[in-house]
Amino acid sequence: MKQRLCSVLKSIIKLPAAIPFKRICGRLYEIIIPHRGDDKGSLVRKAIIILLLICAAVCITLLGIIAGRHGNNRKKYSEIQSVMNNILKQQENEDGGLDFSALYERNSDIKAWISIPDTSVNYPICQYSDNDYYHNFDLKKSEFGTLFLDYTNTVSGENASQNLTVYGHSMSNDQMFTSLLKYHKLSFYKAHPYITLITPELQMQYKIFAVMVAAAKPEDDNGYFYDFTKCDFAKQRDFLSWADEARERSIFNLNVDVLPDDRVLTLSTCDYVFDNCRLVIMARRQRIGEESGIDTETAVNNPNPRYPKAWYDKRKKAYPFG
Repeated sequence: MKQRLCSVLKSIIKLPAAIPFKRICGRLYEIIIPHRGDDKGSLVRKAIIILLLICAAVCITLLGIIAGRHGNNRKKYSEIQSVMNNILKQQENEDGGLDFSALYERNSDIKAWISIPDTSVNYPICQYSDNDYYHNFDLKKSEFGTLFLDYTNTVSGENASQNLTVYGHSMSNDQMFTSLLKYHKLSFYKAHPYITLITPELQMQYKIFAVMVAAAKPEDDNGYFYDFTKCDFAKQRDFLSWADEARERSIFNLNVDVLPDDRVLTLSTCDYVFDNCRLVIMARRQRIGEESGIDTETAVNNPNPRYPKAWYDKRKKAYPFG
């Protein structure tokens, strides 16, 4: 047993010849392995050490598996990003748009491409027949999922939705929509006030006008649900009222106006301010002929944003909205 332990350790650990490896193995054998003559206290101590070593081995193995999955997902999307980069470098097609055929070869459900400059957000957006079909880009189940468009939305054409909602996971490794959580800080917004959305027909820049903490279900907001996913509006005043409420709920006061005919892009990801919380970023499309610049220096924290009731409950504060 002792010789076997030494052989195993020697095959794993490469030590200089000057170090007395056999002596070290012998000492470890005495500390770890139970043997005849051990008193009760020694046996208990060795049992605990063995259990801790087993737990450590399991944890290291699991961490290795997780790191491998993260790496594989990052590599997969890096390949897809290279495909998109090549598309952007190529000449526009005869209709004045972009040829997405190389992307469609990877996944025919792609509807658009989204990026936020100088962040990790640089991904294709897919769309499915419902919002419950979470899987990754290669149509295999994955904890990463993929960015996807609300199934009720229409991206382009005469019936294009006035508000497009894109969902994505927030991971622990800055993939997918994790970068959105950084918008809790005003300084991050000031450095990243734009979102780019690309379809085969158009390349569009959007200006962020609201950043909010939202509830995913009415019971987290006193029975009320602010529907940030609403995609079409019967009347212009309905749209403006909806946009005004987004500003009321925004944690920042931002110098970006919203007009009745504007188009909005809404990004939603899981947040951890309270259970079932969402961080929502809302931006409106840059208008034709409008200057691209944003006066981010006028952006300030909203001193009294309207949070969902669950936010106040978690902080044991009175809900101020009745």
